[in-house]
Amino acid sequence: RGGGTSLGYLEALLLGASASLVASPCSSPVLAALLTFISAASSQSSDGSAAAALGALLLLVFSLGYVTPVVAAGLLSSGLSSTSLQGLRGQEWSSGCLAALLIAYGTYSSLASVSDLLS
Repeated sequence: RGGGTSLGYLEALLLGASASLVASPCSSPVLAALLTFISAASSQSSDGSAAAALGALLLLVFSLGYVTPVVAAGLLSSGLSSTSLQGLRGQEWSSGCLAALLIAYGTYSSLASVSDLLS
């Protein structure tokens, strides 16, 4: 759709920004606990390089676990759209159904977040 145009890049930026709003409440507490642990470990350690290596390793594992589902979903959807869905006549309605599911999930997540803030 965008095909590498500036509009396609803008759409990708907006999608990523909106996804970060949904993912941030889930990942921020874990990241804060991880950074607190790394900070405490480095302040109690006599060898700063070992604590820094441990911190780097923990952050690497966290980031791998964080992006793996997103990359897998991207690869799966790319593979589906280019192979198995090409010959189907219902591709137009399946894209519409998937878009409706995505909008419904986004609405549900937004309303749940607002509900949590209000209570």
